[in-house]
Amino acid sequence: MPLNIKNPLTLYQGGFSKQRETVFIVHGFNGTAIDRHLQFLRDAYLSRDFNVITVDWRPLTRYPCYVHSLINTRLTAQCTAQIYSFLTHYGASREKITCVGHSLGAHICGMISNHLSKKQYRIIGLDPARPLIERMKSNRFRLSHDDASVIQVLHTNAGFLGQEDNTGHMNYCVNGGRVQPYCKGNPISEKKNIIYEYKRPDLGISIKQQFHTYFSSAFIKKKYLNNN
Repeated sequence: MPLNIKNPLTLYQGGFSKQRETVFIVHGFNGTAIDRHLQFLRDAYLSRDFNVITVDWRPLTRYPCYVHSLINTRLTAQCTAQIYSFLTHYGASREKITCVGHSLGAHICGMISNHLSKKQYRIIGLDPARPLIERMKSNRFRLSHDDASVIQVLHTNAGFLGQEDNTGHMNYCVNGGRVQPYCKGNPISEKKNIIYEYKRPDLGISIKQQFHTYFSSAFIKKKYLNNN
């Protein structure tokens, strides 16, 4: 159910418990909070008895306007920071809150700390978006080492749609971190703009789904990227 920061009852009506760990899940470019792979990720956290908050910013990140979406990450981060502060105000521990973001969502997770009096404790970035991000001189509008006490990054498409630099304090490169087995095509080899063709099946849409499979499965089995 939607949270209303002016009504704390909505927090507990949704089953929130400050005793449990909490995770924010933020989708990426042209995504939604109800994408199948995000639901898979959500269910993985629910199976571990987490409070789960999904950030659905789909009206602000619509294909084909990637640049527009990039600008809107700042507003989304600011609004999400209000929810974060709402939780901590009502007893949630900073050390028990994790922000998990995919693509542009990873950078949103980082920018949340711009609007907090104390930076976040943990961020997990799943293939932080690369297009145009690397041109930014300031770390203020991208995921960076200063955004949380612990930052973990999972790379499955580095150098293409995902960043290839070590953004996290811990960086996990699955199968070398680049194009994964069974993903169709190599997006960087196409002559057309990979940003605006992101949804075409022949440009490797399975890349987006593959990292969720790796991360969710590992999380359930407590193999890595584990909060405990």
